[in-house]
Amino acid sequence: MVDRFDLIVVGAGSAGCAAALTARKDGLSVLVLERKPFERIGDKACGDCMEEMELDWTREVLGVDLEPSVLARGLGGRVYTSDWRSHLRVPESVCPRALVDRPRLGRILRDAALESGAEIRSGVRVSDWILEDGAVRGVRTSQGEIRSRVCIDASGARTGLRAKVDLPGQFLERFDGEGRMAFAYRENLRLEKAVEHPRDIAIAYDLAASNGGYVWYFPYAPDWVNAGIGGIAAALPWSKRLDADLEARGLKVAEREVRGGAFLPARTFLSCAVAPGFLACGDAACCVGPLDGAGIHSSMLSGHLAARQASLALSRGEPDLRSLWGYHRAYLGYRWKDRIVDHGAGISALEALRPMLQKVSQRDFDTLVGHARSSTVEALYKLDLRAVPRLLAVVASLVRRPALAWRIGGGLLLLTRLRNHLLRYPDSPEEFPPWERQLRRILRSASIPVTPEVQT
Repeated sequence: MVDRFDLIVVGAGSAGCAAALTARKDGLSVLVLERKPFERIGDKACGDCMEEMELDWTREVLGVDLEPSVLARGLGGRVYTSDWRSHLRVPESVCPRALVDRPRLGRILRDAALESGAEIRSGVRVSDWILEDGAVRGVRTSQGEIRSRVCIDASGARTGLRAKVDLPGQFLERFDGEGRMAFAYRENLRLEKAVEHPRDIAIAYDLAASNGGYVWYFPYAPDWVNAGIGGIAAALPWSKRLDADLEARGLKVAEREVRGGAFLPARTFLSCAVAPGFLACGDAACCVGPLDGAGIHSSMLSGHLAARQASLALSRGEPDLRSLWGYHRAYLGYRWKDRIVDHGAGISALEALRPMLQKVSQRDFDTLVGHARSSTVEALYKLDLRAVPRLLAVVASLVRRPALAWRIGGGLLLLTRLRNHLLRYPDSPEEFPPWERQLRRILRSASIPVTPEVQT
């Protein structure tokens, strides 16, 4: 006998559990499939950092209190030059941050999904989708076939499952593109003495050591930190490079508690994340900050919105392409209480800056940090009209470095152009091809590699 559900969610991470919670609130029968053992659900190499506002959102929208996982809150931030001598401070009043116990957060979400009535089957590997009559109709697993009316892929980065949704005549972006994947390595460390600023997270953009990324130190406590290094994915000795930075800063390790690495997307949200009977969310849909790798909240939000769209489609009949299409605009233009504004578009557009940052010299980047202000960081994330004067002020302050000013100014214009284009996501599948061609032109102008155009 073949199992049947309204919704199958592949992956019990933050995106998958948020999807399951939302679908159960809408009255759907939900099965979550997870390849990890039950007790390891939630384990993930992560920087463990969230904005405090995101904790509020999870409590009010998903109905889940993550407070038991919070280890520190009310943190500010410092962006350092590569030599750790100069920095830009972002006060906690601008963007208060919290550090969480990531495994415990994952298990809180897991248990909430179970309590909502979702079924979770762990230790199950999904190998393929059931494709019938031009739609996804279920999954093939290590325990047999399971059918559903709609499926959500929340399986994470690099599982390859999205690539297997090979349906003729569809727009789904099945591949990520070369050079658009990052790798992050982190360790939880007990130090022999306290860090200098235990109430601030700290990052330094050492472009060479991190392959265009950064080194971070996020303090759970004065002598207990999440330390890591990440950048564009490459076969590099990441752990040795982190050790070198620790030594350069004079930080001596008393105990190494946890270590590990993970691949994550470093690109825009998928140009198309749906197909008949199918939606992708979380890392599987590239819902991650292209510059900073932040993704806990984006994953939960995308899972929530994917499930909401699936529920709406099922209430209207068949979950075909047209009925699932609204998911894109919901994510790209998501707003909440004026505290979250155009979430998906704002984060995705930051990819326009990454090629530019990889091309600038370390000296130029350190100069940029010296000229920026804390409000500049806030402006980069909000990118509304009020942000323009702050961003232009940074460019103007580089009058003695005209080449750098020109490069930064050009990057900001591309960023704004990309964000605005994402916010004009087409209302229907028929309008997608010309919109997608324009997206490709914008990405190419920013020197971002794109995947081959979908042939329908």
